[in-house]
Amino acid sequence: MSRTSSISRIEFVALTAVLMSCTAYAIDSMLASVPLIGSELSPNAPERATLILTLFFLGVGLGTFIVGPLSDAFGRKPVLLLGLSVFIGGSAIAWQADSLNLLLAARFISGLGAATPRVLSGAIVRDLYQGRGMARILSFSMMVFTIVPGVAPLIGSLISDAWGWRAVFASIMLFALFVALWFGLRQVETLALENRRPMRTSRYRLAIGELFINRSFVIVLCMQALISAMLYTVLMSAHGIYVEIFDMAEQFPYLLGFGSLCGAIAAFINASLVLRLGMRRLIRTALSIQVSMSIIMLGTLAFVELPAGVFFWAFLVWKVSNFAVLGFTTGNLQAIALGPFGHMSGMASSMLAASSTILAGLLSYPVFASFDGSLLPVVFGIATLGGGALFLSHWLGHEG
Repeated sequence: MSRTSSISRIEFVALTAVLMSCTAYAIDSMLASVPLIGSELSPNAPERATLILTLFFLGVGLGTFIVGPLSDAFGRKPVLLLGLSVFIGGSAIAWQADSLNLLLAARFISGLGAATPRVLSGAIVRDLYQGRGMARILSFSMMVFTIVPGVAPLIGSLISDAWGWRAVFASIMLFALFVALWFGLRQVETLALENRRPMRTSRYRLAIGELFINRSFVIVLCMQALISAMLYTVLMSAHGIYVEIFDMAEQFPYLLGFGSLCGAIAAFINASLVLRLGMRRLIRTALSIQVSMSIIMLGTLAFVELPAGVFFWAFLVWKVSNFAVLGFTTGNLQAIALGPFGHMSGMASSMLAASSTILAGLLSYPVFASFDGSLLPVVFGIATLGGGALFLSHWLGHEG
């Protein structure tokens, strides 16, 4: 830990966790505010307000491709602080925007900046750790990160109810400012000058080629896309399921938060076991359990009519298994993928995050869009995604 300066390992884990959480908070905290924004800034076409999410995702996607190579050339710290500054600036513009078009432009700018902590948190950990040690650090960080998508909608809703939707963007700005100050004041540069790689087109092409001829990297990319698609499906369909099937609109934020808490517990268990049992074993075990539960759920939906109360608890246990898989796989997969690429972990982290996110979006959309008031198509889709990830896990390379 020589390059983490004087900060303790606990502080380093906590700092990594909040870096990882920036994007999730910027998305999930303002979900409840989208209808309010549409009615105020676009009363004739309130549905345009959903572009707030689309433009942010687009900014994150584009930014993800470039911040890794930039950090390999100029160092992690200056690039990350620049990205956080862009994130803060975009959020400040969104806070004060007096038109939907300006707000959309601000969200795109915010997304470009938010890509930086998302990508570089993994690169910084790889600068300092590798193999099972890296997986352990990332798993502890995932404990916090996994909670954010569950609690952020509730926090955003409370802020919006108390001070209006603009205050949600102010809270995003303040959160990013807090992270920037913490990182800037406490964390030293982790990429030594002699390990930096100048940005050249020819070097960029060679690096991409090196990544995509590595079997483990490609397999992890595909597995991460499949597992992320499972989570996206659960998150995007959850509101409709709780409202239309279980009539639990008021309880929805708390139930979502409970799932996130279970994911955090899974990440803690993974961090406690990974040094002894290994990354691949934990990944396969978690996926095997989740796929088995999805198959049982499918059989129940197709052939068994459960009492309403029992059916709800069966669904809740199945839903929790999707969050638990995230806790048992994400840190391990990232450690396996980045392990061989310590010399260009920024580039590797960029390509892994960008490519898997794009694939996850493409894979998840037809699954959560298939929700028609019945759980059957959603559960079938998640079982298929999980089965694909489990199949690929048998070809994972060495852990390092």
